[in-house]
Amino acid sequence: MKLIGLSGGPGNGKSAVADFFRKEGICVIDADRVCHSIYQEKDNEVISRMVTRWGMDIFDQNGFIDRKKVAEKIFDDANERKFLDDLLHPEIFRRIEKKLEEEKQSPFAILEAALLFESSWDEKMFRTITVWARDDIRMERLLKRNWTREHAQKRIDSQMPDSLKMEKADFVIINNGTLPALYDQCRILLDKLVREIEEEK
Repeated sequence: MKLIGLSGGPGNGKSAVADFFRKEGICVIDADRVCHSIYQEKDNEVISRMVTRWGMDIFDQNGFIDRKKVAEKIFDDANERKFLDDLLHPEIFRRIEKKLEEEKQSPFAILEAALLFESSWDEKMFRTITVWARDDIRMERLLKRNWTREHAQKRIDSQMPDSLKMEKADFVIINNGTLPALYDQCRILLDKLVREIEEEK
């Protein structure tokens, strides 16, 4: 099955684009949810190595990985972020491939991944999509999530710059307007992707 990578920095609207494809019956795999499922296991190789590096204080009161505590470890430290990325990304993609083996109905699958390009997963994709919005619009959206401006900027700065993602992507969706306007772009792109995949057969 062809895999289409979908990326975009915080507040750009990546999840809204993923929702469009879901509503159209396309298989969408959320890399963040796959990561969450790894964290929800009481014990695995990833968790074991995280504990070895950071100790037991990364767990919540129920014995599961506390994602906020992990975030505190990595956002101000590029070395710690690289450690976690190098640890998680291979296991996440292994689980994604397993999900794809089980999918039979969808004409293609979308991989929703904030770190699509940072993880070099874009090299495994048939096509890639980046969602972009103006800085002021995305910040407004992030503040509505009850994030502080400082936290929002840290999250933005922790990822590859939008300009580079746009340069790397096969398709760019501009999300400065309304949801219907966004969906209009998505519908055009969906038709194009279906045609391209049919031509590959």
